[in-house]
Amino acid sequence: MRAVLPAMPEMLDSSVEPATILALLRALLPPSDGPAAADESDEAKEASDAAAIEAGCSLWDMSANPALAQFMCEHGLLALLLRPIAQRAGHSGRLVEVALGCLANVVVDPALCASLGERDEAAALLCGVLLDCADAAVLTELVRLLATALSTSPRHCRGSWLLALRAAPVVRQLSHVVLNSLRPELVQRTAELLAALVYYGGAPLVRALGAQGLLGATLGEGGWVQLHWRASGEELLAMLRLQLALLERWEGAEGTGGAGEGEGGGGEGEGEGEGGPGSGDGDGGDGGGAAAALPAKPSGAALALVPVPSATTPCHASHTLTVLPPPYCASTPYRATPPY
Repeated sequence: MRAVLPAMPEMLDSSVEPATILALLRALLPPSDGPAAADESDEAKEASDAAAIEAGCSLWDMSANPALAQFMCEHGLLALLLRPIAQRAGHSGRLVEVALGCLANVVVDPALCASLGERDEAAALLCGVLLDCADAAVLTELVRLLATALSTSPRHCRGSWLLALRAAPVVRQLSHVVLNSLRPELVQRTAELLAALVYYGGAPLVRALGAQGLLGATLGEGGWVQLHWRASGEELLAMLRLQLALLERWEGAEGTGGAGEGEGGGGEGEGEGEGGPGSGDGDGGDGGGAAAALPAKPSGAALALVPVPSATTPCHASHTLTVLPPPYCASTPYRATPPY
């Protein structure tokens, strides 16, 4: 008998055959002999993962189309992408990067983002990659995925992402990356993630970042923006949005903090933050305790100052106050990138 292929959504690009997508998904199935040994070189792992990487890059491109992304998720894409991430010790960094990049495109759709967030292991697994990975390409796609998931996730699903991302080791690692990475896109994406995290997490996150020294290293005279004024426009914009998110939540972080809405599990409620009531969309803080000391709040004249070289006198710099809209994560799908 002739096999019947699954029906395609009406909005789906007719130039893509269902059989093609299903064949690419099958290429992501685990090999019969299992993943490579953890002690093999990354070059050997990449050679072993070659077929999966090629299929994954095609799926990464297709996932920029919302209808295609939905069709692929209906046929097991999420599980197929999470498997190499969970077994990353036996896979190449390139395959993990491709899987994360594809997921980052998928979660642009709020419904698909909810499907990922409803998987109990997803948030903890992805934060685990952040803590044990030093590959800049992998980290760039990872923080893009986390920022997009946090920003597009429906309110009833956002609590699981906040709970994982507000953990002290995760906050510490994100602060380290944004202040020390030499990769412009990684700095930009991490700043976007931190801005979204502060925006939704509220005062407890400001306190946590204050404990890591990020406030003093970002705001005011001698902050990141003034020290890196030659950075790309995307980096500067992301860092300025982070500044504004920190300042917006600063008032609730000072002193004991003010009462605010929390978002725990499936509904809203009052959330207890670190050292006092929390604010923002969160399932509450980690309980009471001594609040981390905050640095002195910069004066208005010192906020978001960007030295801009003059077109006529490039050797001199003038300071301008850049005004930005409220922080948000620009959820834009990306195409697969060539190997680094």
